[in-house]
Amino acid sequence: MQKRFNFFKFCSLVLGFALVFSCSNDDPNPDLPLTGEAVIIELNSVINPSVSGSATFEQREDNSTLITLRLSGTNTGVILPSSIHFNSIAEGGDLAISLTDIDGTTGKSTTIVTKLNNGSPVSYNELLDFDGHIMILDSTGNTTNPLIQEDIGQNVLTGNQKVYPLNSVSDPNIMGTVTFAERKNRETLITVDLINDNSATQRPGHIHRNTAAEDGEIAVRLKVTVGGKSSTNVSELEDGTIITYDDLIEFDGYVNIHSSFSQISVFVAQGDIGQNALTGENITYTLVQKDGSGISGVVKLYERVNGETLAIAELLGTVAGNMHPGHIHANTATLGGAIV
Repeated sequence: MQKRFNFFKFCSLVLGFALVFSCSNDDPNPDLPLTGEAVIIELNSVINPSVSGSATFEQREDNSTLITLRLSGTNTGVILPSSIHFNSIAEGGDLAISLTDIDGTTGKSTTIVTKLNNGSPVSYNELLDFDGHIMILDSTGNTTNPLIQEDIGQNVLTGNQKVYPLNSVSDPNIMGTVTFAERKNRETLITVDLINDNSATQRPGHIHRNTAAEDGEIAVRLKVTVGGKSSTNVSELEDGTIITYDDLIEFDGYVNIHSSFSQISVFVAQGDIGQNALTGENITYTLVQKDGSGISGVVKLYERVNGETLAIAELLGTVAGNMHPGHIHANTATLGGAIV
């Protein structure tokens, strides 16, 4: 006897097969157990301080990765596109891995990652050393001003950093700091942060060789500073020489932040770095007027990390345009002596 065709049973089988095929295309074992190995990266929003959270990378038994994004402070009903991109945030890069969108209601998304978008396999261990960063967009999908960006893998900061002052030059109100932060891959994130500089003017910045008092050629070109801020990833010098974080914090150099591209010879801020940084040790000597000149002042000696000295003379009573050569001489001022 011929069996009757069961349409609903047939549809259920087809649907079931389609679901299995879809899962196997992304991950052949969606229920594979976790090994217990995990790395958590903190996520903080720059454009909306009320939004923060974490990205958890968990190893599965086949060495693939379960990535869980958790955010607090998101709005109910919104969808937040999420992804991993190549390179560090400071460098920028193309899309590497599409992640599941975050549901603003729960603030959560999960993605099983076995490969890059280009089809290249990527394991848990490879993701922990990946040259990339996470990007989470707001509900408008604005890629120019992401809700959250965070470096991952080899670009994660180790916590080691050096902060150097940038002193005002042409504008007494503009000053700040330049921070050198070590990455896991031993490259350096250099962040310029100027206060009282809200201008939209693009200010070129460089690391130069030697001290600011000596001048020197450009060693590293920094990202343009706008609104007082810039971030640059540094892995090599201008001539192609590889340079690590450890090398940079011992570098014989200084930082210049220029007024603009059209006023490249004008500096808004400047500071010595590396071996030229000041230790904080200093001494001040009084300079008294001589032969009724009416000119007096002080000379300040500052110790550098490399043991050298920065000498700064500050005079009162001088006339604009006049040049005053200066020397340190042997012996006392009373006895006189040769220039040393």
